Amino acid sequence: MAEYLPVTVYGIALAGWAVLLFLSRHEDIGGELSGEEKTKKLLIPFLRAAAYIKKHRRLSAVPGAGAIQNDLMLLDPSKQMRQREQNYHLTKLTNLLLFLFLAVLCPFLSCVSSLTSEVIQDGKRIQRSSYGGNAIELTASAQFDGEDSASAGEYLVRVEPLEYTAAQCDQLAVQAFAELEKRMPGQNPDLLHVRSPLELPTQLEGFPFRIRWKSSSEYVGSDGSVGSDLLQEGEQVPVSLTAVLTCQNFRIEKSYDILVLSPVYTEQEKREKALSQEIMEREAASRENREFLLPEKAAGRPITWKEKKEDNSLLLLVGIAAAGELCDGYSDYEQDKKVETRSREMKVDYPTLVSKFVLFLGAGLSVRNVFRKLGEDYLRQRGEGGEKRYVYEEILLVCHELDSGISEASAYAHFGSRCRSRQYTKFCSLLTQNLRKGNAALLSALQEEAELAMDERKNTARQLGEEAGTKLLFPMILMLVITMVMILIPAFSSFSF
Repeated sequence: MAEYLPVTVYGIALAGWAVLLFLSRHEDIGGELSGEEKTKKLLIPFLRAAAYIKKHRRLSAVPGAGAIQNDLMLLDPSKQMRQREQNYHLTKLTNLLLFLFLAVLCPFLSCVSSLTSEVIQDGKRIQRSSYGGNAIELTASAQFDGEDSASAGEYLVRVEPLEYTAAQCDQLAVQAFAELEKRMPGQNPDLLHVRSPLELPTQLEGFPFRIRWKSSSEYVGSDGSVGSDLLQEGEQVPVSLTAVLTCQNFRIEKSYDILVLSPVYTEQEKREKALSQEIMEREAASRENREFLLPEKAAGRPITWKEKKEDNSLLLLVGIAAAGELCDGYSDYEQDKKVETRSREMKVDYPTLVSKFVLFLGAGLSVRNVFRKLGEDYLRQRGEGGEKRYVYEEILLVCHELDSGISEASAYAHFGSRCRSRQYTKFCSLLTQNLRKGNAALLSALQEEAELAMDERKNTARQLGEEAGTKLLFPMILMLVITMVMILIPAFSSFSF
């Protein structure tokens, strides 16, 4: 009786579901759902059950409810928050009930199927699969009859499908050969007038045989190909084609007499074949000569030869245009990558720049002289093999503008606009305000800005580290798969089947 325990448990659970669906059959869901949800007919019973549970049982607070409310408000601020939140939780409860129902129904059906589809009947009989079917494999447990019902062990049983008797194979072979005689000619009128390929199947639908073909001549291949074009006009060749049928341990063969005839050519085809043959003969006979002369006449008429040239200009045009489009797109991609790299580099260099300004301003230099000092140091480092840094290239432009007579306010404003960053815009605003209000508060403001920039740089470094870890995830998974394959293949190959 132990085998009936799971189906009993699942049956009781389904009965509980039936009670819940019955009690919630009149539950009103009109004000709870949108029109799109109402169209899901199969979900209506579970929607009613969810509304019934929500109505008759107070649910505890949902973790993260505040974040859910914020997300709902962000997605659709036009509706009432209370109604949206109720619909959201009702939908979640409906989906949960649906999966719980399937988690009970599917195992119940599986248990019922396993109990009703008994392979071993009457405690000893197993019905074989039909002819050509699959073998039946099962683990069978044996018990001694009697009061103690002691176990006799468990055994792996494999029952092969039904096999044909020799008489049945002979009868089916006669029918198969008759079917082959109908199909073999293909597009030929019969087997004694063969010019085009034959139809030589390796299997016939409805018959258990595998068919192998043997030919006595190269003019007919085992795949049905026919070399009638190798024959001279009016020539014919007899060929014996043998069909070998095998099934289980049964083998039988039958030979068919075939007559391969030379193909029938039209006058145009005859002229073309004769001219082609003449070209090949002339080429073979004149291989010691530097020049090869094509035939001057065909069918008694003089001919002139011209090379047939293929015009690939359109294909070349399309290919070049496609390549140009790809190059243009790749150029845009490269440009975007450079802009992104520049932006990231300037963001990284910003705290260092502000710290240097604080240092030099504290030492008594003016803002103009700080720019000049930074530019000179950068040029010296570049001359010594240092790397290019975008922010210092912009500082050199500021120095050039100041030397050309542009006002400091304009030069600093241009510097901020070229940098395209909120941080640099704020930095240039501080410098511009210094020109109007004096140098009293600039140093303290830049010190505060340096601290903020350093904190932001730490956050940026942490973000880049997380991105690097995410990019390495796929190679790690790929290496794990390769390692598992390297372990499993030798393990499986060591088993003897």
